[in-house]
Amino acid sequence: MFFAVLPPGILVVSTEDVVVQCLNTKSKVADAFQVPPVSHLGYVHVAMMYKYPASSTSQGPYEIGIVATQHDSTVDVLLHSPTTVTVPFAGMSYTNGDIITISLQQFETVQVILQ
Repeated sequence: MFFAVLPPGILVVSTEDVVVQCLNTKSKVADAFQVPPVSHLGYVHVAMMYKYPASSTSQGPYEIGIVATQHDSTVDVLLHSPTTVTVPFAGMSYTNGDIITISLQQFETVQVILQ
């Protein structure tokens, strides 16, 4: 698993209701998702990641992204896995049950990758 704080994301502002969809254009990938309006966001979210068995023809990595919508945002990520995971982040090593606390500025993103 890999964590990284990345450069700012994208801000979409509209005077009318719009639907925002994101598409992944990597080779051999078919992925899309809708982006909810900031007014619909909450404070507690569950993000599931999984890895196919070695016998599977599917390939990783499997990713989630976390975006700060406000300046000076603090994000706590609780690691929970049925198997032992070790996550390097900011010079530290984290494992099951640990909480990774990340400080982000508006539009900064954290990318979490399960390899």
